[in-house]
Amino acid sequence: MADCKVFTVRLDASDARRIEFVARVEGLAVNDVFRQAIEVLVDAKRADPDFMERVAAILAADAEIADGLRSVAT
Repeated sequence: MADCKVFTVRLDASDARRIEFVARVEGLAVNDVFRQAIEVLVDAKRADPDFMERVAAILAADAEIADGLRSVAT
């Protein structure tokens, strides 16, 4: 993994034990369990029309801001 970013995740003891247990049962590193969970979450969000509607609204607002900055710069 040449290009990676490190995050710190704080979990309560119960959640940490559950993640460690899942990792042991699956024969995976805890890191890999987190990666799988993130992939499942992102896939679910992509399939959620309400989430995607909010994404589109934020992208449109950001485009307006960027356009305004470009017009000031030229």
